[in-house]
Amino acid sequence: MDLSIIIAHYDPGNHPNCLLSFHKTLSSILEQKKNLNIEIIVCDDGSINNIDIMNDKTSIIKKSNKSVYYLNNEDLNKWKLKKSFNYPDITTWLYYPKTNQSMCKALLGNVGIEIAQSDNLLFLDDDNYFITNNSIDNIIKLLTQYQLVIGQIKDSNNHKGQLDRFKSQMTIVNENQDVQAAKELRLQMGYYFNDLLEAQHGVEIYIAVLVNFRDDFDSQPWTDRSKARSILDEALKVAVSNPSKDQIKNYCAQLWRLLPRADKSGRKDILGR
Repeated sequence: MDLSIIIAHYDPGNHPNCLLSFHKTLSSILEQKKNLNIEIIVCDDGSINNIDIMNDKTSIIKKSNKSVYYLNNEDLNKWKLKKSFNYPDITTWLYYPKTNQSMCKALLGNVGIEIAQSDNLLFLDDDNYFITNNSIDNIIKLLTQYQLVIGQIKDSNNHKGQLDRFKSQMTIVNENQDVQAAKELRLQMGYYFNDLLEAQHGVEIYIAVLVNFRDDFDSQPWTDRSKARSILDEALKVAVSNPSKDQIKNYCAQLWRLLPRADKSGRKDILGR
């Protein structure tokens, strides 16, 4: 398996553009697949019109004491045909019902990671699409050089769709006084803010990371202190010579890989939010 694409999806049922954007995302994948072996895992956070996934025959995955429903194989093919999702690369559809209007994007994403068949993961939202005609090829090639790739994705609504969802979710949180949903919303807004900063001020952000590593070098738990010092010294020299964002980000990535990680599996992730 060359690539597992994990797509976060939610359709409230009363916004036609949500489904249109989702189909655009899926179509962009189909157009770029070529001869690659790709699977798509849909992480459905309780779409109203897909509640029929839950029935006596649907398989269940237990995660954090919660039941995540899923369809695959022939059951999924029949369901996709009924719903007009004519995309053969969708191999699994995960579904978690909205019982209290809270978001479970992280829960579903973790299940998606666990069942993914490839070590190369691409994370998308259902209104993302690729910025070039060969983005998938580029991403897979980059994964031969890096463990983490950020980019090649564009918001089809120029951020408006995401901001509208945040506004809708804030209304739900306020109405229900749901503390867990508020925490999840704050986390997602933090991710979004970081994405905006990276897009607009990438070079400055990564140089600031290098400066922080320099100032706190002795307190960092480096796995190879000598190598970290060598990379950091070279990076700081490059930082004063008008570097590109990708150039300076590569140094940061090298340094991050020299810090211990909770996940030792070595999985190669792509974050395209």
